[in-house]
Amino acid sequence: MANINSVKLKEEIKKAGYTQVRLAEELEITQNSLSSKITGKSEFTLSEAIKICECLNITDINKRAELFLR
Repeated sequence: MANINSVKLKEEIKKAGYTQVRLAEELEITQNSLSSKITGKSEFTLSEAIKICECLNITDINKRAELFLR
């Protein structure tokens, strides 16, 4: 997966009351790994993107696409 909308993703994380540390724990990855993925230095797996949407309660397919398929 490429072309992450990192600004929007960070907004959604904050809006949902999560921190990057907490979200990384939910994904079972390090905070550094999550940060690299958010900034586009490495890519999210499909399962990670799905898990993020579940954690942040993002159910709308268009909103999901806006975050991960820019």
